[in-house]
Amino acid sequence: VSTTYAQPRLNDFNDYRFSNETSLILAITEKLKFDTTFNYNYDAAPPEGVPSSTYYFRNGLTLTF
Repeated sequence: VSTTYAQPRLNDFNDYRFSNETSLILAITEKLKFDTTFNYNYDAAPPEGVPSSTYYFRNGLTLTF
């Protein structure tokens, strides 16, 4: 699953934000799954001292009873 958002500033198209979250679930066994999520954010004009892009990975295991 992947979701992407784009948010332009209507009076200045050089100032925009972009966000994406992508998730993947892989079955290891019928009851055990590995899940991973990648999140990326970009701001073309962030406030001073704030990075223009951030990202993170999240990994986990899901056990179904």
